[in-house]
Amino acid sequence: MGSRERRHDFGCSEQPTGRHQAWTEADEPWQFLAACFEWAKYKQYGPSYKSHLPVSVDGSCNGLQHFAALQRDKKGGETVNLIPSPEPSDVYAKVAKAATEIARSSEDPIAQAWLEACGGEITRAWTKRNTMTIPYGVTKEGMKIQIAKELREAGPEFAELKDKLFLSAAVLAEINTKPFKLPCLLQWK
Repeated sequence: MGSRERRHDFGCSEQPTGRHQAWTEADEPWQFLAACFEWAKYKQYGPSYKSHLPVSVDGSCNGLQHFAALQRDKKGGETVNLIPSPEPSDVYAKVAKAATEIARSSEDPIAQAWLEACGGEITRAWTKRNTMTIPYGVTKEGMKIQIAKELREAGPEFAELKDKLFLSAAVLAEINTKPFKLPCLLQWK
């Protein structure tokens, strides 16, 4: 941030309803203005200033994080970034890759139709919602409904995929076998 922008931010904090109203055009105007106030206090008090801005932190598939933590599952914890590693993990991409491999090795015409419609690779966008909701008790039927909704949103080229169970079954197979130990934890349902 250059000195001109910093002066502008201080102006927002000094006269938010006066001449310095550029904060009103920010994507999140109230958050931006609050940050301007905090920045001005930091500049006034220095590194010892403790900000009181709330910070939201998004987890990596929070439900699976909870399951991995409850089971002290190291492999599952690595997959959802509970355990430090040199590279962040993307559980949705891993499930998508596994679903793609399942489809490629399958002779089922429905699996082949999925591959063809997806350009040869099932993406994380297709597997994310199913993967994310498994720890919260989504059923196979619920997964099918989620995929049907995504198919409608994706456009007419996906209309041929009438049997959506292939993808939900592939997601479920991947999550239930690796990297998590979910079957034993979900048996109580």
